[in-house]
Amino acid sequence: MNKLIGLMAFSALTTTSVLAEETKTIEKFFEVGSGASFSIENTNGSIDIESTNGDRIEMIVTLTAKDEAALERIEIVTNQTGNEVTVSTEYEQNHWGKNNSGGVEYTIKLPANVTSTEVDLVNGGLLMEGISGEVDAELINGAIEATGLNGTGQFNSVNGSIKLTYDDLANVNRIDADTVNGSINIYLPDEANIKVDAETMHGSIKTDYGLMAKENLFAGRHLKGSVGSADTKLKLESVNGSIKVLKK
Repeated sequence: MNKLIGLMAFSALTTTSVLAEETKTIEKFFEVGSGASFSIENTNGSIDIESTNGDRIEMIVTLTAKDEAALERIEIVTNQTGNEVTVSTEYEQNHWGKNNSGGVEYTIKLPANVTSTEVDLVNGGLLMEGISGEVDAELINGAIEATGLNGTGQFNSVNGSIKLTYDDLANVNRIDADTVNGSINIYLPDEANIKVDAETMHGSIKTDYGLMAKENLFAGRHLKGSVGSADTKLKLESVNGSIKVLKK
């Protein structure tokens, strides 16, 4: 893994008050080399990630809270070690020992030399577009929608649907998608060489690749089957929701 070219410690802050709420915007940039990794943790608020040219990770963070005091208790913690960039949202406790007010929304642009992306999100949706390399996304309450994928991926949401679109499967060994309350929709190239293992307790299973689901003995449906050389493994599970593997 190459050494980082450098870190631009630029941070621009603006604060505004709208409808009795305080907001603050932070901009940060990180210069990265090939084989970089990026990980982010957030509690309340959406995360949007898209691709960009060049060698720089760009991040815009919007913080919102009920008042200035609550806003100041939200901290965006960033760290860069070598080619590894980490970001997290942290809440300082108030006088009563808790602080659950305020939200943080992230808009992030990742260059192609970021080959590993990890997202942990409690309350909020995740949007991804054109992200290269491996993706690992874990959500509690929120939907996942990712397009233009081309790397191995693991996507999990407890309460939320998962929608994934892959442009190319040449470098995709495995796609895992798991949700408790939500549907799973996977869109793949027409000539996909896949091995599908899918199961749902309360929902249907459908593919555009000639594979048929069967009913389980007591409840639910399952599907196991292969298309072509079965180079890409799909492991798909939903408790309350349908599963679809479709041609895009």
